Amino acid sequence: MDIRAVIFDLDGVIVDTAQHHFLAWRRLAEELGIACPPDLKDRVRGISRMEALRIVLGDAWPTYQPQARELADRKDAYYRELIEGLGPQDLLPGVAELVADLKGNRVKVGVATGSRNGKTVLARLGILAEFDVIVDGHSGA
Repeated sequence: MDIRAVIFDLDGVIVDTAQHHFLAWRRLAEELGIACPPDLKDRVRGISRMEALRIVLGDAWPTYQPQARELADRKDAYYRELIEGLGPQDLLPGVAELVADLKGNRVKVGVATGSRNGKTVLARLGILAEFDVIVDGHSGA
């Protein structure tokens, strides 16, 4: 088989940012005086930020619905603060070696992610330049 390209997802494949998202959602909930469900981290994994916001707000959703976009943006700001602490040590095991091996074999590598912070995360991890193509939540369709 002649492999010419490999496309990676970001969250959960290259790096695990679930804890960062959870901490950002929890901070928002605490500011609003809302108790986080104990299983919040698992419930908000892999869903849109508006779906996650509804889960975080729970019964308070109708009260805060008019401010939903502002609240989601505030959570995103908290998340961006948290990912500033990411570094190469946060790469999931084997990622750097696999990408280097693929590049060494002239296989193009890309990242496709719904995250609007994909390039920032890859830069913090020190591997942004390793990817030939990156499609994230800011990329046009």
